[in-house]
Amino acid sequence: MLEQELLEQKQKAKYLSDELEKPLNVHRWRKLESTNIETYELIQKIQSLQKRLIAKTEEVSEKDVLIQEKEKLYIELKNILAKQSGPDVTEKLSKYETNLKERRKQLKEMVAELKNYQAQVHAYQFEIQRLDNENKKLKSAYFDIRSHQMNAIPEAEEDAYDQQQQQMMGQQAYQGYG
Repeated sequence: MLEQELLEQKQKAKYLSDELEKPLNVHRWRKLESTNIETYELIQKIQSLQKRLIAKTEEVSEKDVLIQEKEKLYIELKNILAKQSGPDVTEKLSKYETNLKERRKQLKEMVAELKNYQAQVHAYQFEIQRLDNENKKLKSAYFDIRSHQMNAIPEAEEDAYDQQQQQMMGQQAYQGYG
C-alpha cells in the first residue's frame, strides 16, 4: 500500500516536472491580445523583462563563480609570491589585483542592473493588477446596468398586458348589454 502511494507520488511529481518543462497551454494570452491590447502588451513586456532578468541572473551567478575562482587563485598566488620575491611576480600580482577590482566593479554594476529590472517587473505587475481591477469594475457596472434594463422590460410588458386585459373586459361588458 505504501509502495503504491509512493509510486503514484513519483508519477505525479514526474508529470508535474514535465509540465513545467513543456507547458501545454502556451497560447493562453492570445485571447487577451484581441480583448485587452494594453494588458496584453504589459504582459509581453513583463515576460521579456523576466527572460532578461533570468539571463542576467545567470550571467551574474557565472561571473560570481569566476570572481570566486579568481580570488582563490589570487590568494594562492599571493602565498606563493610571499615565498618568492621579484619584480616580475610583484607586477603580475598587481595586474591580478587590478583585474579583481574590475571584476568586483562589474559584479556590483550587474547586481544594480538586476535590481532595476526586478523593480520594473514589479511595477508592470502592479499596473497589470490595477488594470485587471479596473476591468472587473467596468464589467460589474455593465452587468448591473444590463440586468436593470432586463428587469425593466418585463415590468413594461406586464403593464401593457394589464391594460390590454382591461380594454378587453370593457369591450365584453359593452357587448353583453348591447
